[in-house]
Amino acid sequence: MASTGYTEERTLSLLIKELFELLTFYFSQNWFLILLEDIPGNEPDMHEILGLLSYQTISLEDRQKLKDIIILLDHLVSIIKRFLLPVIREKLRISGLVPEKQLKDRDERIRNGFIASVFPDNLERISLISDKIKCYLKCSSEKISNSPGIHCNFKKKLLH
Repeated sequence: MASTGYTEERTLSLLIKELFELLTFYFSQNWFLILLEDIPGNEPDMHEILGLLSYQTISLEDRQKLKDIIILLDHLVSIIKRFLLPVIREKLRISGLVPEKQLKDRDERIRNGFIASVFPDNLERISLISDKIKCYLKCSSEKISNSPGIHCNFKKKLLH
């Protein structure tokens, strides 16, 4: 039977892989990076976040890096939700509110319409995965320090 530590390490690796793939597939695209340039306070660099998430295994030393990445990612998501999400249709030029700026090419309009429709869900997926990773890091920190008090139930948190 596999030890709990191995299972938790494997789960963490799978979460990181899922987050990396989500960010790479949806948020590391040119259209998105161009839109990010217009957002005020956009300090987190998507390439930096992706580079740090590309670890295959996470050592104890890497955990602080992972915590830093998750903080950067949470900050980036909050900025995107505040400044880009409310105007995503206008930025992608598919809004009926600004017909003179609407894309003329039908295929581009369809593609951008799809992007705009899945964008909020993908942001929520990033937040959910990020929260699971934070829970794992909190749980493993508590186990390492053997601190008394309330402990996070890692498996229970991941199922919810």
